[in-house]
Amino acid sequence: MSSKNIKQWVIETVGVAALLLPVVLIYARTVWFPAIDYDDGPMIFDHPVVKLGLSWEGFSWALTHGLHGIWMPLTALTHMADMSLFGTWAGGHHLTNMFWHALAVLMFYAALRALTGARGLSLLAAALFAAHPLRVEAVAWISSRKDLVCGAGFALSLLTYAWYGRYPSLTRYALLFAAVLLALAGKTSAAPIPAVLLLLDMWPLDRFHNDETGRFPFRRALWLVAEKIPFGLLAITVMVVTWRAQHEVGGAVETGAAPLLQRVAAVGCFYFHYLTGFLWPVGLSPHYPAFAFVLWQVLASWGVVLALSLAALATRRHRPWLTIGWFWFLVTLIPVVGLMPYGNTPLADRYMYLPGMGLSLAAAGILCEVGERLCRRGLAKNMGGAMAAVLIACLAAVSWWQTGFWRDTHTAFGRVVQLYPNDDLGLARVGDWRFDQGDLEGATKLYLEAIRIRPDCPDWNYNLGSMLVAGDPGRALPFLEEAARLAPGRGDIRTNVGYALLQLKQPAAALLHLEAGARMDAQNPNAQVNLGVALMNLGRAEEARTAFQRALVLDPANAAAQANLRLLNQ
Repeated sequence: MSSKNIKQWVIETVGVAALLLPVVLIYARTVWFPAIDYDDGPMIFDHPVVKLGLSWEGFSWALTHGLHGIWMPLTALTHMADMSLFGTWAGGHHLTNMFWHALAVLMFYAALRALTGARGLSLLAAALFAAHPLRVEAVAWISSRKDLVCGAGFALSLLTYAWYGRYPSLTRYALLFAAVLLALAGKTSAAPIPAVLLLLDMWPLDRFHNDETGRFPFRRALWLVAEKIPFGLLAITVMVVTWRAQHEVGGAVETGAAPLLQRVAAVGCFYFHYLTGFLWPVGLSPHYPAFAFVLWQVLASWGVVLALSLAALATRRHRPWLTIGWFWFLVTLIPVVGLMPYGNTPLADRYMYLPGMGLSLAAAGILCEVGERLCRRGLAKNMGGAMAAVLIACLAAVSWWQTGFWRDTHTAFGRVVQLYPNDDLGLARVGDWRFDQGDLEGATKLYLEAIRIRPDCPDWNYNLGSMLVAGDPGRALPFLEEAARLAPGRGDIRTNVGYALLQLKQPAAALLHLEAGARMDAQNPNAQVNLGVALMNLGRAEEARTAFQRALVLDPANAAAQANLRLLNQ
């Protein structure tokens, strides 16, 4: 190896180490963080399939089912692998999240390096992406693994495209297709990837122009668009599968969604929110409540977005990285910018994982240009690099501080309540923590406030009723009945209404709810146990015996079913 090659190897190695350093410094302490009571349980640690770890059955399930309403088999398999390796130790799961973020950062750097050939630009863009506080939610929250896996697959697709775009072949196209599939198997957010590949065709690959004449031939443009059609069809297929999975878990808003025109109007406000969060990442929250935007906000936000879009187009010849980075940001936010009504939050920092790559590219280009101008004016040669290093250090410091808010459930949602005192989800999650600490009255006050803010939420009524039912079933019953009215198809709610009535010595009234609960929630052994108790209190011993036996089929170690069967056999 020549001395020049050795020098290049050393520079690349130092650059890679410089990218990994902020990732480790910011997120290493998450290894001591517990799981968050916000999807980590139902999605991973309590999930009936994921918690069993890796297996052929789990592999088959991941390919054919949605995890928490999203088709993301690759992400599901990573969670299963963690359960096999680490069990319920949350630190191991956090460590895997840090690994996936590091992998995404390295893949992003490698992709930009292969696409542009510019080491400085690529290194700075990847460093901005790695250290920015908008990455914290995706890395520090175990359940957001999907964004990291998708991001790594997305960056791998760009790296593969750099190879294919310059040296097209059927083999390279097949590899590109596989990389895109991996990104989509991480999360549906990768769906706009065909549009990003078209942007890269403009710059830096410059595939739209004829190499001989430099012209922009229409037939070539049609071919480049047609080349992306298989990726588009693949993305549409995954989106349809995910939409159906959202319907199954109740994540898709079928009724009561805002009108389409209103959702389109709000898109500008969402873009503005994310842009300001990128430029000034202060006041970031683990959860953002729904906002009611007024007309002037909508008009001002859309005005800013359109003005910046026109400015980016105007500078496309002299600053193509700015144009591509800006429109990369716009198109990759489309799946999560509120046009499709699903989920319980219109805004989330984790949604900026893929769009953050685009803005990082644009920002890195601006910083590189500033550094070059400083050099041309006779200022210190390395002043631009020093300024970039200071910026990265500041971003890393803010990210480290922001990571602390993900220390545990109480800290995360305490931060939400601090920023948004009227957020019902934040109040409810802090109420859950108070209840776990034995402060029933404190939890009750917080839940009553959450119900006041959002009286149509069945979960808040159900959770409060479930907290109260053991000690004060009479006080719990109205909340449980209201939850049943708001969500008549939920068997767990009907079962708890029946349980409250049993506690109040009303087995006949309880039986109606318990039968419905056992029918709707057929895999819940406790529903069968409560049904059996009601039947036993009504003197219907054989039917009670059958209910207890069904409970034992579902859960052979169910102590309540075993004890009640012994009573019947005496």
